[in-house]
Amino acid sequence: MKNVILYGGAFNPPTLAHEKIVTACIELAKNNQAEVWLMPSGSRPDKSIQLSTSERLKILKAFVRGFDGSVRLEDCELMRGEIIETYKTRDYLQGKYPDHTFTWVFGSDSIQTMRTWGDGEGLWNDLFMLLVNRPGYVCADVPPNATLLEIDTPTLSSTMVRKKIEEGSDVSDLVPKSIWQFI
Repeated sequence: MKNVILYGGAFNPPTLAHEKIVTACIELAKNNQAEVWLMPSGSRPDKSIQLSTSERLKILKAFVRGFDGSVRLEDCELMRGEIIETYKTRDYLQGKYPDHTFTWVFGSDSIQTMRTWGDGEGLWNDLFMLLVNRPGYVCADVPPNATLLEIDTPTLSSTMVRKKIEEGSDVSDLVPKSIWQFI
């Protein structure tokens, strides 16, 4: 079996917080003979993404290049062009890669509502997970196959970066160098 650490999200745009999480995943992967895959989400009811798929792919490829071949871009959700629920992605990946074991990266904010998602109880009980602390969210109830991954990430969001870009502010201290060069 191949082990994969799968980090999904909108990454619109990738921030220094995302970079820290990916770096921590790479270190963990080295110690566990695993690969790290970055999976940009497709359309979601809770996220409005104004960029085209091709623009998002360009930005994400620039982000992934910043990790010198340590990260693979998995675009299955992005390329489907429809709203995809996590359990459908789980089923798709398990079908496409039956010889892979996936460990999913979730923020401590995400798991608070996970049980209300499509097949939320199945995700909660069956997925191997790495839980990343998010400022303001405490993991009071932890899924059975979850490991806490303590990372000192800046209090920063892609929404904040987009707002600063719209205001004409400098965001070079909020995004990875590869993203700043792209912007």
